[in-house]
Amino acid sequence: VGAGPVGMLAALLLSKAGVRVRVVDSEWRISAHSYACALHPATLELFDEAGTAEDILDVGERVDTVAFYEGPERRAEVRLSALPVTHPFLVVLPQSALEGILERRLNELGTRIHWSHRLSDIRSEGETLVATIDRLEETAKGYVVPDFDWSVRKTVQARASFVVGADGYGSHVRRCLGIDYEQRGDP
Repeated sequence: VGAGPVGMLAALLLSKAGVRVRVVDSEWRISAHSYACALHPATLELFDEAGTAEDILDVGERVDTVAFYEGPERRAEVRLSALPVTHPFLVVLPQSALEGILERRLNELGTRIHWSHRLSDIRSEGETLVATIDRLEETAKGYVVPDFDWSVRKTVQARASFVVGADGYGSHVRRCLGIDYEQRGDP
């Protein structure tokens, strides 16, 4: 549940391991916002395992050194290029570019993302989980000035051995399953 970078990478690694995966996300496509993301060396190794690192390196900007400033004065720096790892650097790219790469790779493996779908409920039944998934469609109301909203077009149930909740801070998966979350500070 959730087709951001974390959800898509989890789906990609599971698909490559031979696990049948269904990804649902209530958005209608990949992120349109220009969030930037910095991928660290260990994360790049995960993308190597997923078979997407080269595509990411082609699109992203490589950062070999990170400097720390206090006002105009440079106080310290970290030379990532000195790290004894496969990818001794950060890669910075827009989140939408990363998600596009991941979605293409999932499609190549036959795993599609069910956009405009939302998890409405999940419950345990013995050794399986039963997920209730709503297929959403955009509807308009109003005559002179249309007001667009999402409504449920169809509801289906799916059984699964497990569910990955990659649906963010206010995780609906976590709340449906009654998993406590101790907040450490302001969101």
